[in-house]
Amino acid sequence: LLVGFTLQFVIDGYYDATDPGDDDDDVNGYIVLGFALGGLAFDLITLLTYNTFGAPKKDDLDPESAEDALTCGINTNMCAALLHIIS
Repeated sequence: LLVGFTLQFVIDGYYDATDPGDDDDDVNGYIVLGFALGGLAFDLITLLTYNTFGAPKKDDLDPESAEDALTCGINTNMCAALLHIIS
């Protein structure tokens, strides 16, 4: 369902971008590009921070611990945050 909506919006966006008429938007593409690049830079910094501070170290894992056995040594909150950043 999500893929279907994404494809629909991409196709509609393509048709809107290639339509030569109705050019009254006054949208500066450089501003949009700047925000997009800023968002990508923020995501990259966040992923690097997660890799440095959030990923479990090999020495920290205790295979006998019930908590580590249940989650395979992954902090559930950090995993959810990582999935949110990736999406």
